[in-house]
Amino acid sequence: AFSVKLHPIVRQEWKQEAPEKLVVISDPHGNFDCFYSVLKANGVINNKYEWTFGKGQLMIIGDIFDRGNDVLPIFWLTYKLDHEAREAGGVVHFLLGNHESMVLRGDLRYMKDKYNDLSKQVGLDYPKLFGPDTELGRWLGVANSIQIIGNELYVHAGLAKGFYNGDFSIPHVNEVMSTGLFLDKKGRENLSKDSKYLYS
Repeated sequence: AFSVKLHPIVRQEWKQEAPEKLVVISDPHGNFDCFYSVLKANGVINNKYEWTFGKGQLMIIGDIFDRGNDVLPIFWLTYKLDHEAREAGGVVHFLLGNHESMVLRGDLRYMKDKYNDLSKQVGLDYPKLFGPDTELGRWLGVANSIQIIGNELYVHAGLAKGFYNGDFSIPHVNEVMSTGLFLDKKGRENLSKDSKYLYS
């Protein structure tokens, strides 16, 4: 158990200086025990789930959603650490992965049954639990898809060959992905040519 305070939500700068300490993790997929153990073993948090990494930075390269049973605790812990890190002079980066895109457009093929049960109990479709009118939804709505730290570029899974021929700036990509995040597949395709390509 841990307490979460609501805090101001801001988009991370797409380009930042390299910190002295940086821990990179990807694809937690609802596996809280694994996520917690990696963070604790690397000195990012203590056993009370508090930020202990000072001015260090944590990079999570997408895919908190799906496959595992503890999606919500990982999202709330990441949200909580985002604020605690900032107060200590550190940074938590969370980039959107393909499973964030899938769930928020209504593709729930990898969702665990417990979240289907939760949706029924609260009377909301699962993606609406993370909609733009929710706290986690507002936080997800400003998450970047691509980020540079020092000389390294971070993105979930990689970039298609066509991306390099498209003359895309990183801020533009991040804005387009955020604008289409809560739309269904058709809505993303109709939004713009860039949205259709980037979400393809």
